[in-house]
Amino acid sequence: MKYRTIYQMCHTFATLMIEHGEDVLWVANMLGHTDPSMTLKMYAKYRKREEKERAIFLMDTA
Repeated sequence: MKYRTIYQMCHTFATLMIEHGEDVLWVANMLGHTDPSMTLKMYAKYRKREEKERAIFLMDTA
């Protein structure tokens, strides 16, 4: 691996953590972001998108 700056290493760390499903709040804390919205703004595009039903509990009419 060629030389990387600290900024590039932080970016790589965040990308890999989020890409592999790590909690965004934890990643934001590790990066020193005061607000997780900054982390999401920068790295949300790396989150895996699972094809699964969401909010199924809302359909429970029992």
